[in-house]
Amino acid sequence: MVFAECYGRNVTSSIEQANIRQNLDVLYACGLTEIVHNGSLMVDDLEDKSLLRRGQPCTYIKYGEDYAVNAGTFMYYAPICRIDKFISDPTVQRDIIRVYNSELMNLHFGQNWDIHWHNGNIMPTEDQYLQMVINKTSVLPRLCLSMISIIVGVNPK
Repeated sequence: MVFAECYGRNVTSSIEQANIRQNLDVLYACGLTEIVHNGSLMVDDLEDKSLLRRGQPCTYIKYGEDYAVNAGTFMYYAPICRIDKFISDPTVQRDIIRVYNSELMNLHFGQNWDIHWHNGNIMPTEDQYLQMVINKTSVLPRLCLSMISIIVGVNPK
């Protein structure tokens, strides 16, 4: 939201005044990112056999592996399927979906490298590890900033 404010959107003020309609598109981008993030954590916890997430047993421990995979995967798709409820411009929708698909593929490529190294007991090189971070850890902040850039009409590059 701060990024949108840097480019002239008064998001904080509209929230404080309970007039969020004028910034639904920015709030959608932020919410979509958070939903995908939580879904990816569910799946990642299972793949890594983590025990705790935010001080509680991981989803797959509480509810089962099948529920965790299904719920986590659903969280990748559900928010983008509702894009038309928050963004009316078809060109903006198209550009966001393009960026979304590209970044979600990056997320899965990065996660696959992480799984490969973990399961194969392989130590990646520094360059390989940094590329994994670019394709896994930094995907969601980059996705959010890219979507907000499209929404406010700026080129982030």
